Order: sequence, then C-alpha cells, then structure tokens
Amino acid sequence: MADSQSYEYTDSDSYSINPDFDPDNEKTHLDLYNEENDVDPDNEGNDLDLNLFGNEYDWNDLDLTDSERDQNNTDMDLTDNERDQNNTDLDLTDNEDQNVTNFNQPHSTRPRLRKEKYPSSVWHHFTKTNKPVCKRCKTVFACKTATSTLRRHLNTHKIIAPKRRQRSLHDYRNDAHTEREQQERDNHVIRWIICDTQPFCVVDNNEWRNMISTFDPRYRFHNRHTIKDKIIRLYKEKKEQVKLIMSNIPGKAAFTSDMWTASNGTAFLSLTIHYIDASWELKSFLLDIIPMSVRHSGANIADAIMAVLYEFDLVEKTLALTTDNASSMLACGTIMAAELEREFDNLNFAHYRCAAHVLNLAVGQGIRLIDGSVGKVRALMTYIKSSHPLNEALKALCNMKGIAYLTPEVDVKTR
Repeated sequence: MADSQSYEYTDSDSYSINPDFDPDNEKTHLDLYNEENDVDPDNEGNDLDLNLFGNEYDWNDLDLTDSERDQNNTDMDLTDNERDQNNTDLDLTDNEDQNVTNFNQPHSTRPRLRKEKYPSSVWHHFTKTNKPVCKRCKTVFACKTATSTLRRHLNTHKIIAPKRRQRSLHDYRNDAHTEREQQERDNHVIRWIICDTQPFCVVDNNEWRNMISTFDPRYRFHNRHTIKDKIIRLYKEKKEQVKLIMSNIPGKAAFTSDMWTASNGTAFLSLTIHYIDASWELKSFLLDIIPMSVRHSGANIADAIMAVLYEFDLVEKTLALTTDNASSMLACGTIMAAELEREFDNLNFAHYRCAAHVLNLAVGQGIRLIDGSVGKVRALMTYIKSSHPLNEALKALCNMKGIAYLTPEVDVKTR
C-alpha cells in the first residue's frame, strides 16, 4: 500500500474486485458495498470496513504510514497474555529499566552470566582480585594471566597444582567390564593377596569393597572361594612354567634345605635350587616349602626332598645338598646319596654342612669359657626387655648421653 494519506479507487480497481461492476453506473463502489451488506451509511454505530484484496482495513488505517500499519498488524496477532505483557513492559519505571541487562554494551563491560563451576587448583595459592597475587612471594601478575603461567610460577616454589582431568563418557559408564578387562583386574587383586600374604576373606570385607568401588565402579567382586580357586589355578600355571625352566638347565644343580617350626607349631621344610643358566648367570630361587606333619627323621626328610626332585624332573641333575649340622639332616644326606647312586648311577652327589652354622657352633663353644659373664649380660637384657619402665629409663639415659638407643636383644644359640 502506498504511503499516501488517502487511497483513490479507479474503475479498474473496482472491476477487479467486483466483476459485475458497471463503470457507466453512477453508483460508486461504496454504494454498491452498502447495498450488498445492508449497511446504513447514516448510522455512525456501524463499522465500515473495506474488503480489499481479502484483507480487513480500518478507516483510521488509511492515515498511517507503512511501518506504523505493520506494527498494528503485528499487535493484532498477539494473544491477550502477550498483549498484557507488552503493556506491563511499558509501565516500567526508570529504576526498573536500569536493572535490565543491556546486551548492546561492549563485551568488556558486560556482566558475566556464567560462574566458573570448577576453578583451577592454582587459585588455592593466589589471591583472586583484579590481578592475581601469589600468596607465597606476593608477586603480582596481569589480570589476564593464564593458569599455565601461574602454575609455572608455583613450580619455582616447589608447589604442584595438579590439573583437573576432563571426565569422559567412560567415567559415567556403569556396565560391567569385558571379560578381558575383568580378568586383568582380578589378576592384580590376586597378586596383591599373594605378595602381601592377605587372607582370602579380605575380598569379603565391606570397607575393602567400598574402596574398590570408588576406584572402579564397574568392577565385579568375587567371594573368597572364587579367589582361592583362582590363586590355586595361578599356582599350577606358574608351576608348569618353573618345570619348563628346569628342563632347560644345561648342567647340574645344587640345593640348600632347612627345617623350622612356626609359632603355631607347624613344621616346614624348605628347598632352594641354585644353578647356572645358558648365559652363565647364577640363578637361585625357592623351589618348594613342604609341610612336615610326620616325624622329623632323616628318612622322612629324604623322602620329602626326593619327591620334589622327581616332580620337577631334577633327580639326574642333582649335584649337591647343603644343610645344617642337625643329626636328621646328616642322615638325610646319606640316604639321598645312596638312592641316587642306586637308581641313577649318580656318583657325584655330595652332602655339605653349612659353614655359617659350623662357625656359629664354634663360637658357642668358645663363649662357654666366659659363661659366667655372658650369663649375667643375658639376664640383664632379658630383664630390661620385659620391663617397660626400665626400657623407658634406658631410652632417657641414651638421650642424655647422646647415644643411639638400641632395643635390648638376647642371643639365640642356633643362630
């Protein structure tokens, strides 16, 4: 519509609107409209609208410009609630208008809309003002200094500010691990139980499970029976590997053995192997620990050792056995030498007595010459060790004299 104050209708316009319009007829287009719609032109209460091109127009609209008319049309399409909201906005006071954020202002003065949820750890060591200030040396940095620069400054004070690891979708998974991943984690648990001599029931401890769940929520727990079966299975696998290593020994092997009784009264017999591998390197490791529930006689000890040699196929490679000077061990060496000679024609086997044990026996015999003085020292050490007040008094005396305090010990005859 043109930007004129009035609209002048032509004959062509009238004909395009009403095909029956006769241009020679003296009646105007308005008269025809009134006749068709029964409109009384003398009645001021009637709303006279022109239906031009399918749009409704108010008579007052004829005096508006195009921009004003478009604004009116937009307002006509609003709902009652939207129109009320517009009216409310118009009623704001000057103070209320000042509280509205002006997003057209420069970026440097625009208020910050998002608060940093996870601040960097470097800010524990800096004062967050207009400019970062180091709490240790009061060094002032520029306001836009990056955290990496601040972290390098902390390195000069030997302060480590760890970086926060960005969490990935993997951290939010709660499904179980794959079979390979679960087996890898089970192996670490089993290795920890073996190396730290933990009981099997440790995997049933609630605090232990809570700790593991915190580290790895996807880990599936096993009871003590399953862990025991896994450890026994691992022991058998390692045993087969040891047998394979033993079969590759190029020469002979020597053994050392000892027997002791644990605090619970159970006796054990140890057997350690010593050999030189293909690279001419000396290798030594514990081959087996044998529980001895029978009488500790030379024959029983010899049978237990020979059973281990047969199991690892080391009978023909046995060169020597070293033990202490106990009578049962001396009898064991004699029995083994006879059996190896009889069964395998092994004439090179020899039994040796431990040199350190022989030296300890000789020193023990020499101490008996001054047994009276040694006995008094033993009695004194035993008394101080069993008395807490005397032990504390000894510590105070050592501190007074500037002497390092050592816990009183009593010698062992067999050591």
